[in-house]
Amino acid sequence: MTVSLAGKLNALLADPRFEQLKRLDLVINSFDINPTNERSHSAVLAWLLDPEQAHGLGDRFLRRLLMECFTAHKRRTDAPATDKKSGRPPKPDYTLNGLEIGWLHAQSLNQALVLTELNINTGKVNKDENQEANLKKHSGFIDVFVLDPVYGIAIAIENKYGAGQTSDQLERYQNWMETRFKNCHQILIVLDAFDSLSKSCPAPWIGLNYNWIEDFLESTLATERLDDRVRTLLDDYLACIRGEDYDKWNSYEHRTVVKLHHDHNAVFADPHVRKLIQECVDGEYDWEALDKPWSAANYQIEKWIIYKNLSAFEALLSVELLEPYQLKIQAMDPNCETSIGKDYIEYFPAAWRYLHKTGRWPFYLTITLNKEKNGLMVVKSIYLKINFNANEDNNPLRELQTALAEHYDMRGRRLAKRQLQNFDDGYTMEEDELAKVLIEYGRDIGTVVKQQRGLSAPA
Repeated sequence: MTVSLAGKLNALLADPRFEQLKRLDLVINSFDINPTNERSHSAVLAWLLDPEQAHGLGDRFLRRLLMECFTAHKRRTDAPATDKKSGRPPKPDYTLNGLEIGWLHAQSLNQALVLTELNINTGKVNKDENQEANLKKHSGFIDVFVLDPVYGIAIAIENKYGAGQTSDQLERYQNWMETRFKNCHQILIVLDAFDSLSKSCPAPWIGLNYNWIEDFLESTLATERLDDRVRTLLDDYLACIRGEDYDKWNSYEHRTVVKLHHDHNAVFADPHVRKLIQECVDGEYDWEALDKPWSAANYQIEKWIIYKNLSAFEALLSVELLEPYQLKIQAMDPNCETSIGKDYIEYFPAAWRYLHKTGRWPFYLTITLNKEKNGLMVVKSIYLKINFNANEDNNPLRELQTALAEHYDMRGRRLAKRQLQNFDDGYTMEEDELAKVLIEYGRDIGTVVKQQRGLSAPA
């Protein structure tokens, strides 16, 4: 007996697992309601950096930022192994543009002024009506600016959250700082959430990622007595910057989503359903059809069901789109472990499995993908992720994690990640090509571990 599309949808809607999946999208996060961009991240960071704001943390976040700068600067200046003249290790440098690290532990920064979107051409703050014209004049806007005139500290932060960098941008900001605050300790920072720019910024700019912010927020939420509203905001922001590492699928076993899709794959095999979901994801709603008398001919009921439950349908469609890639990886590396997320595939190579007995993967590769294009998925980025909170505690495992973290300059926090490759917008891959790229990265990382620690997998 042929089952109608309405019948297939009814069967899916009646499945308790679909209701569970649907309710995941009902979790309230203020950063979901207010979409984040580079400016909104800068606003939150400026709020945390301002000692006088209502978060009640005083200058702790600002101090932590400066400590991260000291650490990064020392790592850069300590890079030469020996002094060329004496042949001895160089004297450790515990200063940052004349500012000594010991001073940071003895002085208060509560008088610091914190501003966002400081126009280096006009000196105005948060005045963006002529931003395009000012950019044409080769000026620009410093994302976050901090000034402590008492102790002579001027900080410029170029905050990047997915945006690129215009040519000579850092040079212009540096020239402005050197001209305007020549009597201050000038600290220039590139803060990049995805690490694509922070690793390559020229001296004297100091590159940092968002890992230390996550670490600060985790520690603050665990140890500080906070106002309820502040705790909610910090908790929401932590969830926001964690991104795909801690998405809603982590509270709902991904295998359940895959099984739900398999049990109702007839729904997603229907080309009308796939087209409707993709149109909704792209923001295209058929308002004209909904304004007509309802009939089965126009798929109005089906459209309304999808419109009302889009997040759940999008999750199930992602299984439909990503599973062929996952199966190809498994075919090329038969004993590997893989997992599908809402817009990514996680890969734990078979060559690493001897390290892993129970609990979470100690480290793994993730490839993020975007919507379908001409029958293929658009590939965005490949990441290496190290899970220092894996539920296994043995020396070889810890040594491997440490070796990788050192090689890729990742901090030993609960979960660290490094972007290995970023693809151009609209770049697509066949299943075979994607699988080969991931597997090759797995081999390269295995080689790095052996070279760093002299370790190898048992025969």
